[in-house]
Amino acid sequence: MMSSALEKMQSTSFDLILLDVMMPEMDGFDVCTRIRSNPHTRNIPVIFLIAKTDTESVVKGFEVGGTDYVTKPFHSAELLARVKTHLELSRAKAELYTLNATKDKFFSIIAHDLRNPFTTLLGLTDILDTQFEEYDQEQVKKMISSLKASVKKTFTLVSGLRVFKL
Repeated sequence: MMSSALEKMQSTSFDLILLDVMMPEMDGFDVCTRIRSNPHTRNIPVIFLIAKTDTESVVKGFEVGGTDYVTKPFHSAELLARVKTHLELSRAKAELYTLNATKDKFFSIIAHDLRNPFTTLLGLTDILDTQFEEYDQEQVKKMISSLKASVKKTFTLVSGLRVFKL
């Protein structure tokens, strides 16, 4: 029976798991350990239903990956409040993950876009610093013009970042 429930978790998506600690085939701690060891189910919140309220059992529940616990006999209002809270936390966590991934992609694009003008700036300033005497006034003017264009491009890009909001 328990193995079929664990198999069901492979093909079905769950938002939250209520897990009794005392079960016939294997205890809830072992089941939670299996849930946490599986990449497909690792992040599902697990609320233990626990009759033993000794500190050792409660701590063990958290050590094996439990998110919270409710003592038996439980009050339905308390259980529903905890379920609601953990579902909201889980959704917020997923949203934060998505926003963080978007931010990372955005910064990667910005870094890429800034690399080109900075490469130009570094190259031309290095030439002007180390080989200035080798160029005539017209060539130096062209380099300064290229520097100015690169600085403007970079300034425009950075200015655009100030108004960007995710």
